[in-house]
Amino acid sequence: MGFLKKIFGFGKDFADEKDMWIKSATITTEQEQLASLTARQLAFEICVQRIAKAISKCEFRTYEKKKEKKNSFYYLLNVKPNYNQSSTEFWNEFIHKLYYDDEVLVVQRADKLFIADSFTVDDKIVFGEHVFKDIHIGDITLNSDYKQSRVMHFKLGNEKIKEYLDGTLALQTSLIQTALSSYKRANGFKMKVHIGRMQANKNLEDKINDLLNNQVKTFMKADNALLPEYEGLTFEEFGTEKKNVVTTRDIKALLDDTLELTCKAFLIPVNICNGDVADTSKAVDDFLTFCLDSIVKLIQDEINGKHYTEDEYLKGTYMKINTQAIKHIDALDMANSVDKLISSGVYSINNILRILGEEEIDEEWANEHYITKNYSGIDSTDQSLSEKGGKTNAEDEGNANANANQ
Repeated sequence: MGFLKKIFGFGKDFADEKDMWIKSATITTEQEQLASLTARQLAFEICVQRIAKAISKCEFRTYEKKKEKKNSFYYLLNVKPNYNQSSTEFWNEFIHKLYYDDEVLVVQRADKLFIADSFTVDDKIVFGEHVFKDIHIGDITLNSDYKQSRVMHFKLGNEKIKEYLDGTLALQTSLIQTALSSYKRANGFKMKVHIGRMQANKNLEDKINDLLNNQVKTFMKADNALLPEYEGLTFEEFGTEKKNVVTTRDIKALLDDTLELTCKAFLIPVNICNGDVADTSKAVDDFLTFCLDSIVKLIQDEINGKHYTEDEYLKGTYMKINTQAIKHIDALDMANSVDKLISSGVYSINNILRILGEEEIDEEWANEHYITKNYSGIDSTDQSLSEKGGKTNAEDEGNANANANQ
């Protein structure tokens, strides 16, 4: 009777094995959920990384009375914001916190900039400044409260977008999980065993138990293996006819859809994130216009509003973020454009060198603006012709009228 209990599933031994298989199936389901959730988190992280890397490449230019001047604040924003972070690390952390928490609090202490890990804010005050309390930076808690004017508080205002994105991607997550389960079931190897009349002996029960629980599992997992077949036992594969089988391409398409939905929520062109090189230049322009410019404006306005007074700002003392470094520039490809920019007087030679990422020339003439005579005004052209004995348009018209009268 014990033999039948083990073979056909009656009794405590089978119950223990059943629990083991249920636990294994549960683990598999959890792994599938984790994989689909990870895909969703990965798409979000890819988009945040793109924005973070773009911001970290920008130059934070400082101006005094409408003239660019590199001062200590310039160094703080572009090189070393605090004791332990470079500007790249600082702005990378800043963007991540902005998108994951929807807000960032930056505190300036001892002429250094620090990003708060957590804080509370009393934002019920309408006709006065909000007050920030319990500010934690690393292992340190700031004892004093900070009014709005003493900190830089950046708020993205994307809670609803993130909420809607999470809801949309929850459906996508379930689709990915279903596809993974279907793929594993369709591509799994299944066998059934026929147990015929067998001559009972005291070792038969142990042999069959070992065969089904150990040797068969090893045989199915191995690339090359030998499975003994006892007289009275017949193994047969089943479930080989598969229709509408989910393939890895189907799973990849679902992952791509997840990334595409996330990109749309971030207003980022999809090929910026998926590595597609087709029409990259247009994609970068759209990325700058629809996504990055608003983030740049958010950062720029808050820094200018807190670091400079109204009078200073109106007189041309402010900070401006330059995004030109985000796009890769080839000097040879820009040769004609460089010529036009200099000859039209729009840029100086040092301006062009800065755009190209080259060192500026420490000469006054390199900062001057030049313009060719092709761009001279009408008055300048008439004066130049008169000085050289040439005829202006008015003189030509007078001569033409005189000849007509004759």
